[in-house]
Amino acid sequence: MKYTQLISTSNEEKINEAEIIYLGNWCKNDDYIINNQKIVNYHWDDRNKLENDNKYTNELYEKLLSQISTTLNNLHSTSFSDDYWRIVCGYWLFYYISVNFERWENITNALDQFKEINCYQGLNINEQPISTNTREFMNLASDVKWNHLTYTKIINFLNNKQKKKIFIFEKKYNNEEFYYNYKNNLKHNFKTYLIKLYLKLFKKIIKKNKIVLFKTYLGLINEFKINLKYKQFPVFCINEKLEKKIDNKLRKNLNLNIESQNLFEQFILEDIFKSMPSEFLENYKQIDKYLKSNNLPERPDLIFSTRLLATDNIFVRYIAKKKEEGSKFIYAQHGGAYGHINFSWAEDHEIKISDSYLTWGWNKKDNKKVKPFYLIKDLNNIKFTRSNRAFKLCYFVRSRPKYTGRIDSSTGSNQMAKYYKSCLNFVKDLKKTNDFIITPRFHEAEFEWNHINIWKKYNFNKFSFTNTESLNYVYKNYDLLIYSYIGTGFLESIALNKPFILISSLMEWPLREEASKDFDKLENVKIFFKDNKRAELHLKSINNNLNEWWDSPEVQNVKKYFKQKYARIDIDDRRREELYNLIEKINKNVL
Repeated sequence: MKYTQLISTSNEEKINEAEIIYLGNWCKNDDYIINNQKIVNYHWDDRNKLENDNKYTNELYEKLLSQISTTLNNLHSTSFSDDYWRIVCGYWLFYYISVNFERWENITNALDQFKEINCYQGLNINEQPISTNTREFMNLASDVKWNHLTYTKIINFLNNKQKKKIFIFEKKYNNEEFYYNYKNNLKHNFKTYLIKLYLKLFKKIIKKNKIVLFKTYLGLINEFKINLKYKQFPVFCINEKLEKKIDNKLRKNLNLNIESQNLFEQFILEDIFKSMPSEFLENYKQIDKYLKSNNLPERPDLIFSTRLLATDNIFVRYIAKKKEEGSKFIYAQHGGAYGHINFSWAEDHEIKISDSYLTWGWNKKDNKKVKPFYLIKDLNNIKFTRSNRAFKLCYFVRSRPKYTGRIDSSTGSNQMAKYYKSCLNFVKDLKKTNDFIITPRFHEAEFEWNHINIWKKYNFNKFSFTNTESLNYVYKNYDLLIYSYIGTGFLESIALNKPFILISSLMEWPLREEASKDFDKLENVKIFFKDNKRAELHLKSINNNLNEWWDSPEVQNVKKYFKQKYARIDIDDRRREELYNLIEKINKNVL
């Protein structure tokens, strides 16, 4: 029999003399793009399909959330609202739907495009990997073995339901080999010890706090001053690692009272409780007990935070419970792309669950919750001098998992592969001249993209990493920064008046209409470019007169406008004063 094998990840080996068909560019580690071999067309290369799929997954999310609320309330003998469960498990639920939907579409698309596919090297494990919490699930979803397993589950499901004849040759793994969590170092353990000691010593005072500040990005000094104003001590919350006890019998007996509308939904309904993190099931009551012993304020009027909804499961539970009891919740924008990209579930979710949502300057005319504030991160400690020559350049490269996570308008595994190839080509071309020294900057987490080995093939040996060169160092030691994506970095640079350019293809990362007009302004003064070639020509033109361009009246006017709307920076402690005013409005119930 002639085998035609589907390869879905870089974790798979060729079966006998099979003809190979690759599911996507992510299936190889030696380059970003697979050339001269059969490869499945990526379904989200059609960005209209992505937008339509986003609407569908959002509708499915709301339908599932309502039923999960009922099921979990019955299981735990509680009567919490859908809003409570939206905070507790909403982030995980949308992430779970997103990653499974993308993998499902990849497989069904492959089988439609290549009817000759008849074999697959599936993954056989001793037990299904189940995360303890949302953060662990996100880690798993970026793991090559977890994706290999998920594709195996989908193909098995289609074999059973649609009578597909895909022969599966099994490859065995142990559950322990999956990527669940970051490892804690000695520094983290010592910090945890000090926090526990502090909480024990001051628990009686902390429990009376009326204002709770947790991971606000305001900086320790500002948080201390706000706490001092309200005559209270700072709050800390530790994500204690709980023992994971999986009750497979319990999970098997749980179900959702929903009628599936298609095969994908049928797959989800069969799988969802098998994959749900134990924090929502077996560990739910254990977290309740831990919260009661965690010395958090008992009756706060207000909770203010940012950047925790996917990572701090214990505190997220605390927020949900206190909101249910009447506390107000302020959440703040914690990164770039907010207010810019065409659609973003994360942005919508954060606004929906908060009583007031603070942005870095932008607003939403149809939503009074959204309030223009300041760039939350404390950047005032970054100091640098400017050179008039654009010689030493730092090129910021985006960090995203190899396998698609949560859906938004910049989503797509193939989009990331094409993006990285474009980044490499741009720096290769720029390196050919002697006009610049350009250093690529990567996040220390490569997410299996194998960047360094790929770039070294083209004689790149000097790199900047987020864990070895701080942002302070970068601002001081490079003349000009180049951002290859619409994110946090360029907003921080425009706030601090650090010379930079931004390059991004809006065909792949579409913007909302209002933001698109603002980016046109950046493009007109040659801060923003939609393609590499024009950016390269501009860099050569300002090589010896950087400040003449950067400080010109037309550039200054656009920078000032964009900064006020998207990257307001606080230099006079106005953040604290505005926050005081917001707190007072909440206390007077006039928010």
